[in-house]
Amino acid sequence: MSSFASSQSSTIHDEDSDAPTSKRPRHSRHPKPKRKPMSLAGIIHVPMDIFAEIASYLYPHDILSLARTTKHYRTLLMQRSAKHIWSASERNIPGLPPCPEHLDEPEYASLVFGKSCSQCAANVGTTRRMDAVLCVKLCNICRERMIVGSSTVPTPAHHLVLFSQTIKPPTHLNPGYTLINSVNTVTAAMYLHANTGDTAAFQRWQQLRQAALAKQREFANVLGPFLDSMDEKRDDEVEDIKAKRFVAIKERLMQIGWEEVDCHVTHYPLLREWQKLVAQPKPLTNRIWDNILPKLLPILTTNRQQRLIRERKERARDRVVRMHGLLTELEDSMRPVIEFQGEGSEGLTTTAALPFPNRRAALKLPVVRGLLKEDVSGDAVAEIFGAKREDVVRDVRNWRYRLEEELGQMIYRAGEGYAGLLGVTRYAWEGISRWDLTSTTFTPESLEHISPATQKALRADSVFQIGKPKEFNWSPICHFYPDVIHLHQAQLEQQHSIDVQNTADSDVDDGYESDVTRKPLNLSGISGHAPGKRAAKRLLRCLGKPHAAYLEMKAIGQRFVCERCWVKKPMGWAEIVEHYANSQHGSNTTKHWFAHQGIKFNNEHDTAEDKISHETASAIEKDEAWTARRRRYPGIGSVSPPGAEKAESQSAMSVPTERNTGTTTTATEPESDTKPLVRILSLEEAEAALKDENGDEVVRCGICEAVAESDDGSGPSTRMPRPEGSREVIVRHLIDVHELPEEKWEMVLKTGQSTHTTER
Repeated sequence: MSSFASSQSSTIHDEDSDAPTSKRPRHSRHPKPKRKPMSLAGIIHVPMDIFAEIASYLYPHDILSLARTTKHYRTLLMQRSAKHIWSASERNIPGLPPCPEHLDEPEYASLVFGKSCSQCAANVGTTRRMDAVLCVKLCNICRERMIVGSSTVPTPAHHLVLFSQTIKPPTHLNPGYTLINSVNTVTAAMYLHANTGDTAAFQRWQQLRQAALAKQREFANVLGPFLDSMDEKRDDEVEDIKAKRFVAIKERLMQIGWEEVDCHVTHYPLLREWQKLVAQPKPLTNRIWDNILPKLLPILTTNRQQRLIRERKERARDRVVRMHGLLTELEDSMRPVIEFQGEGSEGLTTTAALPFPNRRAALKLPVVRGLLKEDVSGDAVAEIFGAKREDVVRDVRNWRYRLEEELGQMIYRAGEGYAGLLGVTRYAWEGISRWDLTSTTFTPESLEHISPATQKALRADSVFQIGKPKEFNWSPICHFYPDVIHLHQAQLEQQHSIDVQNTADSDVDDGYESDVTRKPLNLSGISGHAPGKRAAKRLLRCLGKPHAAYLEMKAIGQRFVCERCWVKKPMGWAEIVEHYANSQHGSNTTKHWFAHQGIKFNNEHDTAEDKISHETASAIEKDEAWTARRRRYPGIGSVSPPGAEKAESQSAMSVPTERNTGTTTTATEPESDTKPLVRILSLEEAEAALKDENGDEVVRCGICEAVAESDDGSGPSTRMPRPEGSREVIVRHLIDVHELPEEKWEMVLKTGQSTHTTER
């Protein structure tokens, strides 16, 4: 008691003291305005008929919210007597089906418009719709606990429960789902009737159950479309809110200096973060704006940089595409065509289009590169291109001249191998001499497009090859200018299909500047055809046209025929050159293979020049072998190899040598065989020869066929000669090639149909 009294006295003393009492700190700066007490209390006393009239204008979810405000309204609206109020509110929503018999009105309104779980009352939001078949709206936890698959339901109960395919995704094992309470109710009733043994009662119960389920299915078929329309309407409202939010954000961004195009973020790495801040179903307020602005600025800055880069690439791609069209038009209008005008009674003529840069090479021309580097639109490039058209034409001509000079160097390099074999000294290539010019007469219109380099490339003995031979003893196909460039460009187009984006990024790059100046075109697959060049020179000398152009020879057509071998098919210039090149290219291998079989073989295409070169090469080989032997056995001394003096003297007398005569270099030619290499048929002879070529009866050389068929894989069986033709031709072959006496001809001649076609 004393302590209680003392505490009371101290409390009284403190209250009477002058010291101020401590106050509780105020946490809210803006206190909520005080509402007048009992301001809405009078609404409770509104008469029932007036309240019902007011409620008839409300929606079901409004009445549901009103019922949850006070106990008075809950008691009032949850009674059966308030059914007409709920029914009137349902009629205010177009398309909403009436409340079914197996549900009451408040439950029906909660399922359709509510946001809570029908089992645990947890908030599931507005996106979770009710299941029209099972008439439930479940949260995730209750769905896993209250829903079972069709595989767990007893088979006799399948027709007594409803299965939904929308409450959970169907599977192969469980195509439908139902409520576990419904399964328990049905199974319990089935067991009950089974225990009582009243079959009639069980059948009546089944009929009633199935009738109720049929009504529920019918109701679900009507409610489903309404729920779908509600979802669509809700989605439209959400999208409308998002659109208004985006418009508000865009207006505020433009007020602080951003452009409208910057407000549309299209850079994919930034799109997700942008959508999180902008595409939200919430109206934009000042508070939200202050929160998201610092996050939007880095996104907008990066997006603007990427947009400028993308637009620059698009303009570059547009310039390249537009330039392709302009260059195509230029090619169609300015591609030079040279024409050979023949003389005499035949009056042969032929034309050839000089090369034009392909798409990759054209984009590397100096003027074109300069236009592509300018950051302008495609229309602006077209205008500038029209003003600089003459400069582009000049670049195209320079490109062709550099190309022809490169081809001339290839032809020069192709002749070094043959000169080295003969031991002839060659001088460095110093340009084009007058001996390189063609003797062919072109039309006056063609002369303006022909330079000295063009005449060098147009010579009939300027032979090129593409790629490498597939067989070691077979020469590649012979090509001539300008056909070889057209074919090579077509192959490049197939190998390197131009992608517009890659072209805009790579072909306009500064790294190509040195390549543009040095090499006008990728000629890595083209080289001089050394055997073809030698064959063409000999054929031209035989025809008396050592400086003729390829166009002149091409104009003759398929009228060249070999005068040395069994092949009597009329050929064009490229074919006859290739025929002689192949015969010389693989002659040593074929001769060695025949010698291995013990059979005589002479190459009927060899001239005196070839025989001298073969003897010289043989002497060189013997000399090298003798030198190696002397190094191995020093006691031999300085004895000369057998046959060396004879070979040296013969080489000194017969090998062609060059002499310098001022500005040009001429060669002393050896005497040729009396038999010509080639002959040009008349038109009638060529036509007759082509007809005779398809005869049924032919004669074949049995010696060559036996050697070809005896190949065990170590010899060139795929290209071994198999001569066939008329008897006269094959007899001449036996005399010239195998040196066979007349009494043995019939032993090796074979008759029959042709077993293969002649050369190309």
